Amino acid sequence: MKNYHRILGVSEDAEPEEIKAAYRRLAKKYHPDANPDDPDIKKKFQEISEAYEALRKEWSKFGHFHSTFRQEEPRPKWTFHREIRIPVYLELEETLRETEHDVTYLIRLSKDRGYELLKCRVKIPRGAYQHRTFPLDEVITGEGREQYEKMREKLENTDVLAIILLREKPGFQIRGYHLYTDIWLDYTDLVLGTDIRIDTIEGPEPYRIHPGTQGESTISLKNKGLIRPYKIGGRGNQYVKIHVKIPRELTAEQKEALERFRETLK
Repeated sequence: MKNYHRILGVSEDAEPEEIKAAYRRLAKKYHPDANPDDPDIKKKFQEISEAYEALRKEWSKFGHFHSTFRQEEPRPKWTFHREIRIPVYLELEETLRETEHDVTYLIRLSKDRGYELLKCRVKIPRGAYQHRTFPLDEVITGEGREQYEKMREKLENTDVLAIILLREKPGFQIRGYHLYTDIWLDYTDLVLGTDIRIDTIEGPEPYRIHPGTQGESTISLKNKGLIRPYKIGGRGNQYVKIHVKIPRELTAEQKEALERFRETLK
């Protein structure tokens, strides 16, 4: 059985706050984003995360905890543990870069202490994805930190997390880490081919429509989707469905030209 205390570098009787501090220090030191050239760093980071999660579950269940209990030692009394998740809303394109956001959230301190309004600024790293969480201690910037530190003293047995929520972007559908969009083209453009520009979350992308492209076919833009978690790596794709744009009205000249074209097809 793994010794999770040893992995985090804390003693067997360490308090939860000491374990949290050790985890945050090690997670920052061994995060794959901070060590892109180290092939073994992911395994080390996963081991640290596994150790913290295992110990966190124990104290969530029993309050003050140990990884093992001796027969003669009574189990600790159960204490309530909770998580506060503060939503941070990002535009799809903001996931591609580091970004800062102001957040305001009403936090319930305890049953007897009521509520307190937290106003702070958070710095979210590149690659944040839907429902990813960050300990607020890791992402809060100088603005609002002093208020938050005072508030932390009133929050017992509580983890405060920032959770990422992605805003909808008109014309884009999110499916996992892939993006789906639509484009309407004239029939002649599909028959003869043309150069177009496709909207992506990074801006317009040039694309060549080859002659004879079929309507309702799909264009695949590799690595133009959302950034995947580091465990998976890379980015999703953007899939663009081609629709034929049919004009509702034609001039006499256009109708005559189409009639001649239809005859040639026969």
